[in-house]
Amino acid sequence: MIYGYWHFANSIVDDLSFEIEIAGNVDISPGRFYQLYQGKMRGVGFYFGLQTDLYYPPNQWRGRGLIFSRWDTFDAVHARKGENGWIENPKVKEGGFLGVRVPMEWTPGRYFCRIAPSDTDEQGTWYEFTAHNPDTGLSASAGSLRFPAAGIESGGITWTEAYGGRAHVNVSDPRRIPLTDLRVHSISANSGSLAPVRCDTAYDDNVPNSDATFEAGVLILRAGNDVQRIHPATQYALTTQF
Repeated sequence: MIYGYWHFANSIVDDLSFEIEIAGNVDISPGRFYQLYQGKMRGVGFYFGLQTDLYYPPNQWRGRGLIFSRWDTFDAVHARKGENGWIENPKVKEGGFLGVRVPMEWTPGRYFCRIAPSDTDEQGTWYEFTAHNPDTGLSASAGSLRFPAAGIESGGITWTEAYGGRAHVNVSDPRRIPLTDLRVHSISANSGSLAPVRCDTAYDDNVPNSDATFEAGVLILRAGNDVQRIHPATQYALTTQF
């Protein structure tokens, strides 16, 4: 629905850390995806984030949790599930992908999230996605995925999405989208030593009730309900904001 593209001075970074805040409506249905970074790992696409309702194949839904997916393979040998989690590797959906999912009963609030190398072997480097709420102590690992080569490419995207979920809500009608509010208070790379230098905001033309802006160095992505678009898509220089 709404996007923020992150650019670092380095074209390749080692890891990514986020402090995010989720507000608004977080009901299970319709589903909402708070996607923290969609990008490439040395040419291999991936994304990770929090969802209000995880799909468990073939026909189940498991509520809130974390997801982490990559493309270019659906071979489960390249995945390690987290505790109480599972591996998803359909051969046809989205062209075939490999992912790990884990339930996490997150609620509105602040979370520290990280994707970082956890292991290396002769076939590549394993990356793990974790999330932690410092106020409640709630923590979870989505699990790990193996990539042929280490290194996260600059230019990845934070975005939000509404999906029909278990109730098959028709979210193609923007009036059916409940208030969705994601705020990125900080993002850094290389163990916190590198901040982004720019963020480019963008919109989905099919969701006019959405707005993206920076306020006091915080990226705010809001959509649904009576949200009005106040800020045009633009580029934000972040040298003095982070």
